[in-house]
Amino acid sequence: MKKMISISYLLLIAVSTFGQSASIKDFYRKYKKTEDTFHINAPGWLIRLGGAIARKHIEDEGERALVKLLGKKVRKARILIMEDHNSISKAEFNDFLSDLRSENFETLVQYREDGEKINILGREKGDKIKDLLVLVQEPDSFIMVAMKTKLKPKDLAQIIDLSV
Repeated sequence: MKKMISISYLLLIAVSTFGQSASIKDFYRKYKKTEDTFHINAPGWLIRLGGAIARKHIEDEGERALVKLLGKKVRKARILIMEDHNSISKAEFNDFLSDLRSENFETLVQYREDGEKINILGREKGDKIKDLLVLVQEPDSFIMVAMKTKLKPKDLAQIIDLSV
């Protein structure tokens, strides 16, 4: 009986970690403890609850629809924010992007202007984007938002339409 429980437990751990990006986890763990860094690991229920509260205070109908859609489609989010500093060197950032590409992440959007870089990467499974990563890098700040999602391409088009 103990053997069966142990095997079940190991399988549960294996299934729960399957699909999580090792690169994102390692990057998050490395930088979350740096000085003046805000980080949060938010489960889907907390995102939905926060979205429901936020919708009551948003006047714009498009923004309200966007928050509702994201609340339904995001299962988990890891957020890392460095406001008054950027501890990530250009080489570390490029290595991180390279590691992500080796894990089948594809660049969806890339924007560069005046020292600011925005990268949005996604990893698909079937017809859904299962992992979505937003990286914003400036000389004096850095933001990473890594999300487990259930987004379909039509949802991304709707998000873009509601955001513009």
